[in-house]
Amino acid sequence: MAEASSPAITGSGTGPRHHDCAAGIDARDRTRERGQAKSFFAFFRDNVDGGMLPNNFPDAGGKPEYNTVDAALWYFEAVRQYFAATQDTRRCKKLYPILDGMIDAHVAGTRFNIHVDPADGLLYAGGPRCQLTWMDAKVGDWVVTPRTGKPRGD
Repeated sequence: MAEASSPAITGSGTGPRHHDCAAGIDARDRTRERGQAKSFFAFFRDNVDGGMLPNNFPDAGGKPEYNTVDAALWYFEAVRQYFAATQDTRRCKKLYPILDGMIDAHVAGTRFNIHVDPADGLLYAGGPRCQLTWMDAKVGDWVVTPRTGKPRGD
């Protein structure tokens, strides 16, 4: 795995979080400097584990944390935006095996009961005492913003 010292990743305190890194990327802006976009994609590509991307890179070389359902989705969106802005098929072809593996992992099931429900194709996530969305506040065992399950379209 890559270290969190990549030039594409910055932060302090508890380390950069995925919604600061992945959700915040606007690939149209990143592509003004293709090297920066390539660094961003490579850094996160190198940190995929079990089909998931980390939501937190602790300071001082600690291991990344993978308690998020959102980071992988935002990575796909960043790649989509990058391609829309650049038509860089070469870069996207290089990323394809990683993206394909992430899909396979989500279909099979990842950590924290994150999986594609075969009945409707929707992504299900979570369980008791799990905070997995960008609003992942937790105090002790209390999950402040629980988001267990999946969208229901009601």
